[in-house]
Amino acid sequence: MMMINKPMFMNYFEDGSLLQHDKDKETFVLSKTDILGNFCLNQEEMEKLCKFIEMANDKSKVKAKLNGTILEVKIDEPKLKANINTLSIDNKPQLNLNEVISSFTINVDKLKIASAFSDKKGVRAVLNGVCVRNGWIMATDSFSAYKTPCEDTSVNLVINNSFINILKELKGNIKLETDGMKIWHKNENGLTYVGRLLNGTYPNLENIYNSIKNFDTTTLNLEPIYNIFALSGSNSLIGLTLDKFCINTSTTFVNSEFEGIFDFKFENEFWYSSTMLKLVLSFISDKKNVKFNFLHDNPTKPAIVNDEFLILPVRKME
Repeated sequence: MMMINKPMFMNYFEDGSLLQHDKDKETFVLSKTDILGNFCLNQEEMEKLCKFIEMANDKSKVKAKLNGTILEVKIDEPKLKANINTLSIDNKPQLNLNEVISSFTINVDKLKIASAFSDKKGVRAVLNGVCVRNGWIMATDSFSAYKTPCEDTSVNLVINNSFINILKELKGNIKLETDGMKIWHKNENGLTYVGRLLNGTYPNLENIYNSIKNFDTTTLNLEPIYNIFALSGSNSLIGLTLDKFCINTSTTFVNSEFEGIFDFKFENEFWYSSTMLKLVLSFISDKKNVKFNFLHDNPTKPAIVNDEFLILPVRKME
């Protein structure tokens, strides 16, 4: 049975190879194909081709022949045929992946977690990605952050979220290569994923995390808190006040206090976005023993959870 990669915005077939790119031309996928001929399929026609090929059984042969601007596709079992409209490949992007200035191994699962904490809506383009620098994988949206060790300490770059998104089906350690402008990964199945790097100065998150030695540390059971998130509104706030952990919601349905869970009293009130805290807890398997690091007398300082996740307090609107 013929195999073909899933549709993208534009799909260029040339001499047994397939080059696909997204609408903004920020990410590309290169692969081999059994379909011969030089032509291009837009996303709609590519989806037709993929659905037609999926109709063939495992032992069936799929034949494709280019006739003018029409790709004629036939299946032996069941006996089916289809005509796919093609475009010219004159506008095919040219990619040069031969100039490698550095390569490194990185854990793609950590990249995907970091990407969840990046700024996907802000005006600072450099925050729309994940920074790999000085042996750390880092990301922030200016309100929360994630930081975890990286084996390679020589790398200093910012990887675009769009590239990380096309790696979502991969797991574990992968090898990445870069020419300083583009970044790519070649996997064992013959697929090559290509994206671009982001330019700009990334915030110095290292200094914030290094200040943890001056923070107070306590271990909390946040499992009850996490379970209540489903009942609270999206604008709910989580409060640390005196020795209580409070949930202040925009609805009257949920209004809970968990008393006596701290071994010290707070001199000020701290309020955190429930959305941010829920995101952090979604990546923590043991919610009964969550380590919190914070300055209990300074409500403007961040809390660092499990030495990896950082959340900033927000102002409680009276």
